[in-house]
Amino acid sequence: MQKDEAVSHENDAEIFVLPHFAAEKTARWFADDVLPKSGVSVVEPQQRRIIVPKVSVIVPVYQAEKYLPACIKSLKEQSLSDFEAWLVDDGSTDNSGALCDEAAKSDERFRVIHQKNAGVSAARNAALNAGTGEYFCFVDADDTVDSDYLELLVKNAQRENAVLSACLLYREKRNTALEADTVFNRNQALFSLLDDRRGIRGFAGGKLYRTDRMRKNSIRFCEKTTLLEDLLFHFDYLSQCAEGDKIVFTTEEPYRYISHDESALTQRDTANEYKESWNHTIRSADMLIERAERFTKTLDKKTAVQLMRTVHHFKAVQCVTQLRILARHNRMDTVEYKNCRRFLLRHLVSLLFDKKIALRKKVGAVAVLIIPKI
Repeated sequence: MQKDEAVSHENDAEIFVLPHFAAEKTARWFADDVLPKSGVSVVEPQQRRIIVPKVSVIVPVYQAEKYLPACIKSLKEQSLSDFEAWLVDDGSTDNSGALCDEAAKSDERFRVIHQKNAGVSAARNAALNAGTGEYFCFVDADDTVDSDYLELLVKNAQRENAVLSACLLYREKRNTALEADTVFNRNQALFSLLDDRRGIRGFAGGKLYRTDRMRKNSIRFCEKTTLLEDLLFHFDYLSQCAEGDKIVFTTEEPYRYISHDESALTQRDTANEYKESWNHTIRSADMLIERAERFTKTLDKKTAVQLMRTVHHFKAVQCVTQLRILARHNRMDTVEYKNCRRFLLRHLVSLLFDKKIALRKKVGAVAVLIIPKI
C-alpha cells in the first residue's frame, strides 16, 4: 500500500489496511479506539466483503529479503485458501518492507504492518492484536510450508476439537520418540514442551492455536527477553487451558524449518555478545520457573512435583551452556558464572537420574563442573 493513500499521517507512523474481513463493529472499534492510541494511521478499502477468515497467519519480518519471496509463495499456494496473512515488517532496512507491500498489492489476503524495530515478540504481538481468524499460526520469514500445511493443521484441530494442533518441523524428523499421531491432554503437552524427544516442543512454527483462547486469557509473547520467548508463550497458552482440553500432534512434517549459518547466536563472536545472549536464556528459564510455581498451585501434588523438577532440569541444562561460554571467555569470576554453577550443583543429582534427559547432556553437566573450559 502506498503512503499517499492514507487519510492521515501523524508522527511518521506507518500505515496498513484495516482487515476487510473483520466484523463491522469489531472493525470500527479497532479503527476508532485501538489504532489511534498506537499512533498508527488507517486506510479502509472500499466495498470490501465482510468475512471472518479461518486462519490468521503471522509472519514477523526483519532483514529477510533473501528468503521472504519463497515464504510468501508457499503461503499463496495453500490448499486452504481461507486465511489472512499478516506480514509484520519490524523496521527492516533492506528490501523486506517493499516485498511485503508487493505481496499485499497482489493478493488481498495479505496485510502489512510496518513498525520500528522492536524484536520478533513485539512483531508477533502486533499481528495478534490485529488478526481476526478463528485460528492463528506463525511462520518465520525464512521458512516455507508445504501446500497442505494449513489444511492439515485445521482438519486435525477440528477432528479432535483441539485447542492446539501441532506437526513436526521438517528438520526434526529424526529427533522424536513419537512414531504416530498423538492426542495429548494439557499436562502431557506441558511436559512435552521441555522434552527433546516428545513431539510438541517449544517452537512457534508448526502449530495452530485457537484465537478465542488466546484473547480470553490475554496471551502474548514476552517482550522482556530475546531467547526462549516461544517456550514462555506456549507455557502461558497451555497453562490457561483446562486439564481435559485436547492437543493434537501429527508426525507429518509440512513446515520447512530453514537453519542459516548467519543465525543470531552463531554470529555473536565477542564475550559480551555471548554473555548477553545467554543471560536472556537464563532470564527466560527463571521466568518459566516463576510461571510453573504459580501454575502448580492448581495441580495435584505428584504432578506439581514432577513439573517443578522438569523446569529446574531445563534451566540446569541451559546453565551448562552458559558456564561453557563464560569459561571460554575467562568470565569464571562473574556473578553469572557463580549463580549458574550453584544452580547446576543443586540439581545435578536429580538431573543425572532423570530418564528424560539425554545422556550427552548429563555428561556435559558433569564435565563442565570438573573441566570448565572443556
